[in-house]
Amino acid sequence: PKVALTVVPVERNRPMLLRVINAGSNFDLDFSIDNHMLEVLAVDGRPVVPIRVAAINVEIGARYDALVRPKGDGSHWIRVGNRQVGNGGLAILRYAGSSNNDPEVSAGEPRFPVLRTSQLRSPSAIHLESNDVVIMPLTLSGTMHPYQWAIENQRGIESDRLMVRTGDQVRMLLSNPSTMDHPMHLHGHGFYVLGDPANPNLIDPPKRDVVTVKRGEVLAVQFTADNPGVWMFHCHIDPHMAAGMARLLTYEGFEGQPDLTFGPPRLADM
Repeated sequence: PKVALTVVPVERNRPMLLRVINAGSNFDLDFSIDNHMLEVLAVDGRPVVPIRVAAINVEIGARYDALVRPKGDGSHWIRVGNRQVGNGGLAILRYAGSSNNDPEVSAGEPRFPVLRTSQLRSPSAIHLESNDVVIMPLTLSGTMHPYQWAIENQRGIESDRLMVRTGDQVRMLLSNPSTMDHPMHLHGHGFYVLGDPANPNLIDPPKRDVVTVKRGEVLAVQFTADNPGVWMFHCHIDPHMAAGMARLLTYEGFEGQPDLTFGPPRLADM
């Protein structure tokens, strides 16, 4: 509260593109601007069918491109927060020529509609194949006491590798019987979020690289194994990852131990 708020200047009728990144480690965040709609154009750097919403639920590690069309005047609160922390942060959207006064205080209740992953669609038809798909069931499990988290009953990058072959179509079935949501991130690849495995969207699913698997949910994602190497697959809640919810996705021919160490800092890096 003792730090000056960021002020984002805007001009009436001049559209502005925002790139919203959740760089946190524990909470998804609802992002909104009082009295303005957000037109989402891309998620995780990939285009989606534009959709207008009042707020965006930004998962940990996710990135959203949203267009704002300023048509008013004065100053307006930019808000981030969620159910656990309320208003986690504030900034100000201020029109050119307006006074430097803070916006009027409002209750700050969550705004609707809030964008969810299930609403996103690819801007062009995908038509994914269902034949010759490698099915990879992965259960996301763990407990708070003791504080341990796992993927398919194995913990950490020293456990068995998740093996794929170059050219495979891989469908991960992510099952979350735990009591917490898990934003899952795959390095080196984008995956199509198919939704319910019993009724997958194979026509126009959005392509992402992080997706939250809600508690009690089973979610299907599919990707092409076209980037040979060794890649991390992990929960983006940092304590969950550190406590075991991380595995290595490994292509055949890359089974050797990857270099996961970091050298000492150099003076030139300081």
